[in-house]
Amino acid sequence: MQVNNYKFLIPVSPDSVNTVIQYGKREGDIVALKKKWEHIAMTFIDEAIDEGTLPERFNGRISIFFALYFSVKRNRDGDNYTAMCKGILDAFVVKHLVKDDNSKFVDDDGRRLRVDQERPRVEVFIKEKIEDGSLVGVGDESYPDGDLVPINYDL
Repeated sequence: MQVNNYKFLIPVSPDSVNTVIQYGKREGDIVALKKKWEHIAMTFIDEAIDEGTLPERFNGRISIFFALYFSVKRNRDGDNYTAMCKGILDAFVVKHLVKDDNSKFVDDDGRRLRVDQERPRVEVFIKEKIEDGSLVGVGDESYPDGDLVPINYDL
């Protein structure tokens, strides 16, 4: 079995779904947030392909893990970033990196929320498993758990 590892960087501060549903705004604004991130991701996907840090197409089943870095330290609810992550996955489909983002082709290994006051960003870690379609996931040693420093709220 062959596993290829990729890291995809979007140097933009993550957006919470709360930014569009606060103050009685319409539910449809969540779609706008997803589309915003789809367009942001497509720009950086093109750059990553040109630089050779992403392939033009994945040849096997992939597993995706999101590391979200914020400039401000505060309590956050991880599922508020689902629309943003969905937009990024949709960009992978639009750019033909994957055939579809359903569970036949993509395993979502979740997200971790961290603080980097100097460089808020979204890092997308992708594992591509070639040869068979079995799961490849976060339990494997090549995800960046060592790089992800837990938020200390006592500071």
